[in-house]
Amino acid sequence: MQKLEAVRQMFELCGLQHLAALDTGGSSSASFAERILDRENLAIQESGWYFNTRNAVTLSPTLYAFDSAAWTVSNKRLTQAAKFTSAVVGQTVSITSGTATTGEAVVTATDANNYIELDTEMDPSNQTGVVGVAVNNIVTLPESALNIDGETTGTAVQLGAVLFDRATNDKFFDEDIDVTYTALIDFDCLPEAFARYVMFTAAERFAMSYVRDKSTVRFIGSKLREAEAAWNIADNDAADTNVLNSTYGRNIRGQRPATTPVYGVWQ
Repeated sequence: MQKLEAVRQMFELCGLQHLAALDTGGSSSASFAERILDRENLAIQESGWYFNTRNAVTLSPTLYAFDSAAWTVSNKRLTQAAKFTSAVVGQTVSITSGTATTGEAVVTATDANNYIELDTEMDPSNQTGVVGVAVNNIVTLPESALNIDGETTGTAVQLGAVLFDRATNDKFFDEDIDVTYTALIDFDCLPEAFARYVMFTAAERFAMSYVRDKSTVRFIGSKLREAEAAWNIADNDAADTNVLNSTYGRNIRGQRPATTPVYGVWQ
């Protein structure tokens, strides 16, 4: 179902005149209906369904290396052209050779390309040929991600467009993270049964706030319940859900959980 067709059906259900075109970003009733459709689409997709759930996806921190950086004592700066594009303030780098003091330091400023500044004086004099690597970095999420669940570590959560580790209270990771996430799919690409469910949900909201006719709202509500039931059947069928393989199902059958308790915490 195309978005224009969905908004047209919303208008027809509410007894409004035929809609010729969308008015995205405008101030008309068509624009109002489209905004409701977008809002309901987002809200319902957030729950996660077979078509927008991405399982066992590996996300990686953007690590980098520098092999011939110049160390400037006065500003604690390592400079090497095009080596620090992925550098981020707060991350850790490891100096492996080229300075009197090797080891880890925290990035305090970046040029987003040519240099990084550190919180530690790695050498009392200017040096060249400094070698090192980024120990950790941020993990950028897919643009479509609505919510995310870390599988490698259960403490990885979504914070804006990046992962955040609740255990370390920062956004820096030193290894790949496997996650499951819910993706936002454009309305025009939705399964037909789901699009109808979203459309009827939006139509009910539109009728309640714009038309305000009780009989119309009741009629759309009955159609919404039918569409929701049809979608739940379609989702379960496509997802191949097997409740017997769930943790709850195994417990009911008397099987032991796959996990073991350590100091009172299930691992």
